Amino acid sequence: MLIRLKQVWYHYCEIDQGTVSALLAARSKGTFYSGSIKDSGTGGKFGCRDKTVPEF
Repeated sequence: MLIRLKQVWYHYCEIDQGTVSALLAARSKGTFYSGSIKDSGTGGKFGCRDKTVPEF
């Protein structure tokens, strides 16, 4: 997933459909993003450093 915040693009890997659906349905997308997706500086749950590159 790519998400743009204040003109900066961030990428996240292997985000499941449930998380995407919850983000899109959230009353506050910013709050949901900060609490469930945002990289904590250690790669986070959806960091891409240890994931394989997807085939398109």
